Amino acid sequence: MKKTFMISLVIAFCGLLFVGCQFRPVSVAQITPESILYTQAAETVIVQLTKNAVENQGAQPQEPESTQQPAATATPGGEEAAAATSTPTSTTEATATQTTEPTATPSATFTAIPPSPTISGDDITKSLGGASWIDDFDSADNWSFTKDDRTSMEVSEGKAVLIAKNPDYYYGWALTWPKLEDFYLEISVKVGADCSGQDKYGLVFRSPKPSEGYLLGFSCDGKYRVWYYNGSDEVILKDWESNSKILAGPGQTNRVGIKAVGNRYTVYANGLELVSFTDDRQSAGSFGLMVGSVNTTNFTAYVEKLSYWDLKK
Repeated sequence: MKKTFMISLVIAFCGLLFVGCQFRPVSVAQITPESILYTQAAETVIVQLTKNAVENQGAQPQEPESTQQPAATATPGGEEAAAATSTPTSTTEATATQTTEPTATPSATFTAIPPSPTISGDDITKSLGGASWIDDFDSADNWSFTKDDRTSMEVSEGKAVLIAKNPDYYYGWALTWPKLEDFYLEISVKVGADCSGQDKYGLVFRSPKPSEGYLLGFSCDGKYRVWYYNGSDEVILKDWESNSKILAGPGQTNRVGIKAVGNRYTVYANGLELVSFTDDRQSAGSFGLMVGSVNTTNFTAYVEKLSYWDLKK
């Protein structure tokens, strides 16, 4: 009886001063690929615009001037706070203006590792079993794609349609969740009929926050490149290099893959190993999609499927 009275008293007090009392439900759900929560909106999304210098000259611009409305994931600690909730939230779109003459690209030590003889000639997915999660883009539930005057990202007719509107060396990306540690991540991408040179598309991975992370790009002329964007500069880990395993030209479909285990990274094209290297900048983070144009107005990449295998056992 005394316990019942005390509960009633607390409820009555909160009814009078409800602004000072909040009953917060405790979430016990795990945000995993198997969870129904995984079909909700993406945790973070941003279009980070950088003016990538003429890459053959190895030059890099200063950080673009940008304006961004306040958002939880745009401030220190905000992204982590959003990840702790059961319902992910998204950031607002970032805008940028083109900068002046580029500055020098920071140097990076690229430690190449010989290809593994057990997988170098085989499709890696055959050895990994079933994917931990697949997005076939039947809906946009896992993304909060945006459009601005330089990029357009949306889901349409079972594909993520990524458009770089101007051949101005800018590229944009969007992130989804969860944060992965060790993984193999792959997208299947078909480029449009207008595609040439170093127009590029690819993956963002181990992104610790929306404005930072590793990127892997494939170009229309059959090259690949790996770099890290630290929020103001690109650090080139592997500059553009041709490889016959990448199908070049307009209308082609390629599978872009990256495997990350500890500090070792391996790049794949159509399931086949291209190169391995080591880098210690990040051990985990979000992942997403990237598009940019150098030569083509309205360069379009159609992402038909995204899959990842969680290798953190």
